[in-house]
Amino acid sequence: MHKSTLIALIFGAALMLVLAACGGQNPNGAAQESTSPPAAAEEMAQGREAEHDEEAEGPEHGGEAHGVEPSADELENPVESTEASIARGKEVYAANCVACHGDTGLGDGIAGKAMNPPPANLHEDHVQILTDGAMFAIIHNGVDGTGMPGFEDVIEEEDIWNVINYIRTFKEK
Repeated sequence: MHKSTLIALIFGAALMLVLAACGGQNPNGAAQESTSPPAAAEEMAQGREAEHDEEAEGPEHGGEAHGVEPSADELENPVESTEASIARGKEVYAANCVACHGDTGLGDGIAGKAMNPPPANLHEDHVQILTDGAMFAIIHNGVDGTGMPGFEDVIEEEDIWNVINYIRTFKEK
């Protein structure tokens, strides 16, 4: 595992613990208002957007572009996309993915702001065109050269498929 990936994981885990402990409330119990990120983080995020390879969009930007074995593209999701599966996927996503990919999957999570390359915007076509099998491989194994860790020891296989069903709802938004 790359040192930067390990640091990002530790930071993300610590951040999730702090956020869980805070529960999004201030000491008097009122919900906290969101504050904008520091200017330096905002500038860094804007710079990363420009680094995105627009030519990588489209069908040729499939699983292999993410280091996914071609055989993974052929895996079919064994979990039917039902309301229950999507709800479970949303829970697992909230516990494991929000710090980097953000509440709505835009790649704007608080831990993701410091990542280079930035976390994927899960609404974009280059993500949504991936087969379920390619998405499974990415979540299960991670992606070398990025902050995307493998979750094979963290998330049960069935729940990875549930997360994929949830991520598929982003293309409808």
